[in-house]
Parts: sequence; C-alpha cells; structure tokens
Amino acid sequence: MASPRTRGVLKIAAIALASLLGIAIAAGAVIAGVVESSKPAYSVGQFQTTAPNPPTSLSSKAVPQTDVLERSEATLPSTSQATTEMSVPPESALEPEVAPEVEHTVPPVPIVQVPVAESRPAATATAAPENICPSGTVTSGLTDVTTQNKREWVVGYLFDLVGHGSIHNGTTAAVDVPLYLPYIEGLDTAGHLTMNSFTGDFNYNPPTGTPRPGTLSLLPGQALTYTFAAKDVTSDKMRKTVAWYADPKEAVWNYSDIQNQIDCPEVPVAAQPGGPSIPNIHVAK
Repeated sequence: MASPRTRGVLKIAAIALASLLGIAIAAGAVIAGVVESSKPAYSVGQFQTTAPNPPTSLSSKAVPQTDVLERSEATLPSTSQATTEMSVPPESALEPEVAPEVEHTVPPVPIVQVPVAESRPAATATAAPENICPSGTVTSGLTDVTTQNKREWVVGYLFDLVGHGSIHNGTTAAVDVPLYLPYIEGLDTAGHLTMNSFTGDFNYNPPTGTPRPGTLSLLPGQALTYTFAAKDVTSDKMRKTVAWYADPKEAVWNYSDIQNQIDCPEVPVAAQPGGPSIPNIHVAK
C-alpha cells in the first residue's frame, strides 16, 4: 500500500495531466475554429478532386482525439497557402475592361463605267443678239392759236383762245407720251410771261369700258394731237403777247421698251419746223 506522500504526488500528477489534456483540447478547438474561419471559399470542383471518405460506422472503433487533431491539421491548408489565396487581386484585375475601338470603315465607292459618247463637233455658242438702239426723232410743239368770240368789255375787248399741238413719233421704236398738256406760255417781246392759264386735253379716247391711262405708248409713225383753250383774255394781254411757247421735250418721257431705256440714250425730241414757239398773229389793235 502506497504511502500518503506517494498518493499525494500521484494525485497532483493526475490533476496536472488532466489540465494539460484540457488545455490541448481547448487549443485544438480554437485552432480549428480560426483555420475554419480563415478558409477561402472553394468551389465544389476544388473539393471533389479526391473522393470523400465513407462515413464511419457506429461499430468502428473510436479514434483517439490526438489522431483526430493530427488528421485535421494535415488536411487543413497551411497558413501561408491560405494567405496567398486570400491576397488582394492585382490592380489590373480590378480595372474595368475597355471595349475595343471599333473601326468605322467607309465602304469603297463603286466605280461606274460611263459609256463614252461618240465624238461630235462642238456646237458653237450663239451669243445674244446685240440690242440696236432706235433711230429717228420725235417732233413736238404748237401748231396754231386762234381767237374766238370777240366781245366788247369796259376797256377794250375780251377774247376766247383755242390752240392745238401735236406729237409725232418719227423714231423706229414705241415711245411713252404722258396724257397731260405741256406747259404753254404767252411771251412778250422780252420773253416774260404774259399768260399761262390754259385748259385742255389730248384728242384720245381709250377703248370702251377701259379707264383712261396716264401714259400712252405711241408707235413708230403715229401722231397724237391735243387742244388747249383760254377764256376771257383781255385785249391788253393779247396786245402784249407776241408768241406762244411750249417746251417740246415735255411731250415725251422715254422709250416704251425697257431694254431701250437701259441700253440707249434718251429719246431725241425736236420742235416743229418753225421752232418751239409760234407767233401771235391776232394782236389786238
């Protein structure tokens, strides 16, 4: 029978052994938990490279705990391997993929073969005919002045005057004539005005139902006459007036054709053969 001292030593050794065993079991569990949490996510294919061990039957012997720890440590990947597998991928792997540039190529333009026409002599360009300006002259002026209805007055006599004028187109183109009387004047010996109160109109009637125009296109060779008059002219005015005058240029405006107006000089206008004035042959005595 062991002595009390020996029993105490064995008791202390058993307690120490049990403590060491508990510490080892706890350390193994902690290491297994740490390794399990640090395991990378493996795909199913990675773990199926080796056939899984068949489940242990209930009748098999219990494997010692030390063997279980050794097997688990052997099957777990090393810390360096896990660290390597969990390392951050390179920056190039995180960069977004750039879509390749698409080249826009223009399809070639098909060359169309144009049939060559038969050679023909080049047609000579016909130049626009040159505008030939009209020739000739328009004559215009007074033709006559007569007195009518002579009657006595307080001093001397009173007269009514009637006169005529004409415009003749002696050019080779139509000319525009304003249908209003030219300015007619009575002149004394010094060329001063003695009277100018004349009324009248051209001897022209438009087609029936047509308004009277302001101008008339006078064709080559045509003539147009007008009549003017004055009433109650005193014998004193008649005595001072030695001539009747009208400017011939007032009777014509321009050629009727616009091209002649652009290309050609103004219409040449001349007075009647006797000049731009006619004498007053009815001077009261």
